[in-house]
Amino acid sequence: MTAAALVLSAIAMSGTPAVQPAPAPTSLVYERALAPLRVLTRGPDARAKGLGRMIVEPSADTVYGAARHSRRRVAKVSAGDLTGLTALGIASTLRQAIVGGCVREGRDFGCESHMVVVDEIDARFADGRVPGRNLAAAMGILDVVSPYGGTYAGHVHFYVAPGVVTSIGAGRGPNQNLGRDGKPHFRTWRAAMGGLVRGGGIWLEMYHGQRLGDGYQPFSAGEWRRYPADVLRLFHARGGDPGRLHFVMSNTPVVPGGARECGGVTPMGCVWRLAGRPGANASILGNGVGTYQVGPQAAEWLAADGQALARVDQRS
Repeated sequence: MTAAALVLSAIAMSGTPAVQPAPAPTSLVYERALAPLRVLTRGPDARAKGLGRMIVEPSADTVYGAARHSRRRVAKVSAGDLTGLTALGIASTLRQAIVGGCVREGRDFGCESHMVVVDEIDARFADGRVPGRNLAAAMGILDVVSPYGGTYAGHVHFYVAPGVVTSIGAGRGPNQNLGRDGKPHFRTWRAAMGGLVRGGGIWLEMYHGQRLGDGYQPFSAGEWRRYPADVLRLFHARGGDPGRLHFVMSNTPVVPGGARECGGVTPMGCVWRLAGRPGANASILGNGVGTYQVGPQAAEWLAADGQALARVDQRS
């Protein structure tokens, strides 16, 4: 039976969509270099509950060697591979990645978590464009009982590009698209958001796309103070579970601009301080944080993550 036929069969047999289990703090770890990967995944404070640290499989990357076969490894699908597909095609592609792991060009890279991450949701999925509508419909197709727990849709995770985070954060109004003059100046994401809210995790890339030294230009303190609350508000208004929003941090070469609260703190330490601000930030931080090539800052990231988890444990 083809993947498409399996998806259609699942729809035919489904009744009321399954309720997703409550998420536990989770990390998606994406590192190309072996040294930081070992620091992040084998540290003494490895998580004892939930899924723990997961590893995203870089495309056709064999750096992990014999250790790559693991239930902690996550399949990855490029968003570019989805933009030209129908809703059924997207659903079939994602379902196959959930069931079959990461088999690319006939090679099995050993993802056994039955999770897949889409890399990444960007302007191609904005309202007025077909991919956003098709993605939402595909996630509806996948919102049926899965043998791995919950629904197939709940096993799909999404990286959200910095441009989407800033678009939502810069806008105003119920759709986060209005400027100071009350007129629409920014994109809206209603269609795509209808799909994201069904997913297992939404991973917000909290840095700008410009390369800066070994890393990326960090969001400014002002952006950290505003954008998470705006994204959380929009996500929740569309029916999303706030417990499924996550931050992603990258190597941070400089202290975020305007961070008056970060005197004497390292760049990575400042990012964690801003991420833990009371309110929406702290709420999202408690869901678990992802990494994107933090490289030599891996040990510092890990220590801060352990402290954040300890605070979550104290509250639970």
